[in-house]
Amino acid sequence: MKKIITILLLLISVFSYGQTAKEIYLAGASLYRDGSYEEAIQKYNAAINLEADNADYYYDRGLAHFSLRDYAKAKTDFEMSLKLMPKMYDAHYNLGLCLYNTGKYEEAISEFNKTAELKADYVNAYVYRGASKYSLSKDDEALADLNLALALDVNSARAYYFRGLVKYAKANDEGAKEDYTKAIELKPSYDAYYGRGNTKYMLKDYEGAKSDYTMSIALKNDYASAYMERGMSNYMLAKDDDAIADFSKAIELKSDLGKAYYYRGQCKNYKGDKTGSAADVKKSEQLGFVPKK
Repeated sequence: MKKIITILLLLISVFSYGQTAKEIYLAGASLYRDGSYEEAIQKYNAAINLEADNADYYYDRGLAHFSLRDYAKAKTDFEMSLKLMPKMYDAHYNLGLCLYNTGKYEEAISEFNKTAELKADYVNAYVYRGASKYSLSKDDEALADLNLALALDVNSARAYYFRGLVKYAKANDEGAKEDYTKAIELKPSYDAYYGRGNTKYMLKDYEGAKSDYTMSIALKNDYASAYMERGMSNYMLAKDDDAIADFSKAIELKSDLGKAYYYRGQCKNYKGDKTGSAADVKKSEQLGFVPKK
């Protein structure tokens, strides 16, 4: 492994010979734009080796790490860029996203606050501050942030999506459905379809819910929750074969879904498969699932 790293560093050195740090950095930026994140990181590394006090180099390397979902390394780079240039509002924002994506919501809010202090019209700072507050069950505060985001940008799909989540949590199903619909109109996403499916299900529009879960699956075909809830829609529509297929797929993707085992068992029971039903219900009990009475 050490030999491989040594050879890699040697190659970087050879190809970078005679280039300035900025030239190497710009080559990295080009690779980043093309989606070649690992190669971009190698260029940023070389640029930093030549010029270790440039905040932009750390910031852009942080973006590349973030794109690879390596939030720990991205966080370190954004922190370094802020050490060199404390008033980089976008570095505070992206640091906040790293914290948000790792479940550190209070710390994320602190970074989004700093972003807003430095750039009051930075819409996504309010969007993800609201999302963080929603994750902390501070629904009213979250709603205020998301309303502010939409006042700044009426076309923010993510603001509508997160506001839909908040309204759903507050049992405002019609309001949530409207927000999810707006989010889908602006930028279709698997989670917005899934969210709207949930609201339609709560409103007893099982066909509509099934349609939305199907759209969610089309955009993310390994989304266990969408299969689970489409199975529930089929269950409510008495389409036992379709429900069994959906519950089975959900279990294939996420084997600890007690709810999927339980309702697959109920469907099997309706179809006369008593043995299969009993096995599924027993499995659901072993997983700790307790059906609502």
